[in-house]
Amino acid sequence: MQPLEVELGKVPKALPEGARVLVRKGRPVLVIGAAFDNHLRAEQDYILASAMLIMDYAMRRRLLFAYTVSLSVALPLGFISGGAIASGAPAWLAIPVPLVVWAVCYVAAHMARLRRFAYRVDRRMVEVMGQPLIGMMLDFDHRMRDSRPGLVGAALNFLTPHPSQRAQRLDAGPVATVM
Repeated sequence: MQPLEVELGKVPKALPEGARVLVRKGRPVLVIGAAFDNHLRAEQDYILASAMLIMDYAMRRRLLFAYTVSLSVALPLGFISGGAIASGAPAWLAIPVPLVVWAVCYVAAHMARLRRFAYRVDRRMVEVMGQPLIGMMLDFDHRMRDSRPGLVGAALNFLTPHPSQRAQRLDAGPVATVM
């Protein structure tokens, strides 16, 4: 696990946990905001432990899965669109198709990656913190999920699995190792 640099700073309201991890110059930085102080000590410990585990996985694996999947689908469509334009199809009709397909594939691949990532971090949290604490932590995540405002909060809620799904997955057994 890499050491984490920690600093006080501004954290978006879409992250009611009051903490976020940034990567600056290839190194993880944990930014703690004012909302972090509003949580119980056990919740703060959970936030910090999660940040460390997330960064450990993220720094070990430069996750290009979403780009690879979406581009592998959209790139051939781009060539087909180029051929369609060359054969007389209007550009306003042919160009948006690969862009829309790329965006949809990117979101779908990113969602699959984030879900797998969340399940993997959950499994590691059980190893580190023990099974009894995970129920409390998933309740905390549920409360935070419900208090995320705005479009960023909605996007995070859409892209990440619900705490009840995560709890079921923890009870089901090991998570697939493909990332």
